[in-house]
Amino acid sequence: MKDMPDFSGYSPTAYENESYKSKSLLSYCMKKSHKLLENQFSKKDFFDKVIEIGSGIGIHLDYVRHQYNNYLMTDYSDEVIKILESRAYSEKISIKKIDGGAMELPFPDNCFDRLIASHVLEHIYHPEKTLREWNRIVKNGGIISIALPCDPGIAHRFGRYISTRRYSKRHGISCSAYDVYMALQHVNPIINLRSMIEYLFENKKIYYWPFPVRSMDINLFYLVNIKIEK
Repeated sequence: MKDMPDFSGYSPTAYENESYKSKSLLSYCMKKSHKLLENQFSKKDFFDKVIEIGSGIGIHLDYVRHQYNNYLMTDYSDEVIKILESRAYSEKISIKKIDGGAMELPFPDNCFDRLIASHVLEHIYHPEKTLREWNRIVKNGGIISIALPCDPGIAHRFGRYISTRRYSKRHGISCSAYDVYMALQHVNPIINLRSMIEYLFENKKIYYWPFPVRSMDINLFYLVNIKIEK
């Protein structure tokens, strides 16, 4: 039996450079998913306390359009936290190391006005329990915003084949090693996550991209803003 591949080449900065800073189609699509999650908000909207779960190195913050008093970026990776802490943010931005998929988050009930989880839930092993915990810490009338890849839809798999899979190969990581890495990362198929979200929450706005059609095979992203009702 083989040893598992070496995944040390998948660093947060390498991911940021390929997925957001390059001029590739992948970069365009990833940026689009963040923009779409914020489309229903404007500078006229205000959320006092916002938490972003699994913020990574802070990509989504650049796309937030509404006003806020405090924006808490969280991640479980020590490397990511160090990168965030090395950057100069405004006094409204705070950083905390937490596991966003934990069964018990270190926050009291109803303490946030908005929770953002962009490209996070597909990585979490117990998504139903996680969604309930996210719901617990968001106030009545608050918003939970979720962006997800339509994996393993046909369009998403094809897009991965012509983008990140090729990128990995250019950096000395075999396609088979990349496939194993993604199998370990995207543990929840989109059809299951969509079923959970749409059953558990009633008041929500759903977006598909690039086509406004309820299909996981022809779209790349599924995005939803949920209004919490308790």
